[in-house]
Amino acid sequence: MNRFACVFVLVAAVFAGAAIIPKTPGLDKDSCYSINNVEELYGYAQLMNATKASNETCARLEADIVINEGIFEGVEMTDTTFPQPLCVQKGEPCPFEEWTPIGTARNMFNGHFDGQGHTVSGVFINRPEGDSIGFFGGANGLIENLNIADSYISGLFDIGGIVGSGRGYIFYCTFSGAIEGERYVGGIGGYLGGFTVNCRNDGYVRANRKVGGIIGNLICVVEKCVNTGHIFAGYEAGGIVGYNDESYVGNSYNLGVVNARSNVGGIVGKNRRVIWNDTLVNCFNMGQVSGEYAVGSVVGMDSGWTTNSYALVGTAEKISSMGESDSVRFLDESAFTDGSLVKMLNTEAFIDIWEQGEKHPVLKDVKPKMKDGVFQIENEEQFMWFEHYINRYKMARGYLKFALVNDLVFNKGVQAAECVQKDTTCDFVEWTPIYGHPYADAPGFHGEFDGQFHTISGLYSSKKSGLFSLVSSKGTVKNVILLDSYFAAKDPGSIAGRNYGTIIDCYSDALLKNLERGSRPIYVLGMVPKNEGQIIETRVMNEN
Repeated sequence: MNRFACVFVLVAAVFAGAAIIPKTPGLDKDSCYSINNVEELYGYAQLMNATKASNETCARLEADIVINEGIFEGVEMTDTTFPQPLCVQKGEPCPFEEWTPIGTARNMFNGHFDGQGHTVSGVFINRPEGDSIGFFGGANGLIENLNIADSYISGLFDIGGIVGSGRGYIFYCTFSGAIEGERYVGGIGGYLGGFTVNCRNDGYVRANRKVGGIIGNLICVVEKCVNTGHIFAGYEAGGIVGYNDESYVGNSYNLGVVNARSNVGGIVGKNRRVIWNDTLVNCFNMGQVSGEYAVGSVVGMDSGWTTNSYALVGTAEKISSMGESDSVRFLDESAFTDGSLVKMLNTEAFIDIWEQGEKHPVLKDVKPKMKDGVFQIENEEQFMWFEHYINRYKMARGYLKFALVNDLVFNKGVQAAECVQKDTTCDFVEWTPIYGHPYADAPGFHGEFDGQFHTISGLYSSKKSGLFSLVSSKGTVKNVILLDSYFAAKDPGSIAGRNYGTIIDCYSDALLKNLERGSRPIYVLGMVPKNEGQIIETRVMNEN
């Protein structure tokens, strides 16, 4: 028997005798697995664990799925006790179907799983000695739009509601229920690199060390995440991240109780230094924080860089702030309800990430809607979501399509401004060109952007080149009209600084300055100064 067959038989044995009989899901028109019921969900997990999912492997959840009901029946859910199913509390066999996580630490899931906003409820995993445990055990792929609800997940190291361990992408996912382990435990992920964005935990989390409402141990980026769940821990516990290992936490907030012995904070338990960048930015905490040493309303032990972050007065007995007092501003309740905190948190160019909720600021969802597989960009904020999605989160997985459905204006009167005419410093908001993932197999933007002949005007950049900095060999930019813009760079261009892909039917009226010509302003007109791809029916407007 060959190795593949052995693995398949062993995995199949996990489901032998179970009430749920796995069924391999079919493929849809895009060659993605289409999961419609619990049998197909188990069949998909079986298939992924018996093979090695590639970057091209994709699946879509087409319906809400219930695996178990009544996992917490008869269990009191309070902010002072951690809930376990009654059978676990009593040490008795549990009458629930156990879920086998998709992927392991040795066989990472590398594909794309889109929950499409559906919910899988009643996930039950009770492996007190297991590592890399979650709905996905080990994953380096893209997992998005997935809700896990009313679930219980238990393991030892690297335990998460969505992913146990990995370095992938987790977007728009939620968890509710209870999670526990020994170390590296979080409501969304346990030990994670990669990018965790727009996620929410409403569940209970308990472990000894490195425990977070979103991530237990973070190695890359958490942004736009919310925790309302309660955290019970020994050391390094935070409402968002337990241990921030030279990484970035931004635009997130905590409402849950965080209770640990030391290194405990409302947002981050222990914030480790990064020399070249901020590590905690634009966050706030309203949850109660308690502990014995290194306790902070936002950060417990802060050796990193915390900026523009806030806490409700009285959320922690400040036994030891370890640097928090210099970086966190404490506000009374009125600042959370009258809109003043919203103004302080909205620091991004061209986009308001925050808006006022009933009791506190909330994160604004500006994600464009999709039509026929294409993101429909309607306004400037949605365009900035697109820029962040490609640039900040290095989203290089899959060939994504975007279409502009309205004219956009970012700055007004750029070319006519006196500072531009006299070549002095301007106070326009700077544009960051779309450059994509620098380390992908095809660096740069490698999706499709269709301007549909709408205009984009008012882009200003004093150091960089183009609407797109780099279009990859797989990328296409078409039907874009760029007006009233200014770019200064060593190789100035308007539509793209460098093109390896395809640019079709684009038009530009932009003023360009070549910085290699010294201090004397020499202006040139150009579309793409460095081109190794295709440029079709594209021209500069007003060339005279």
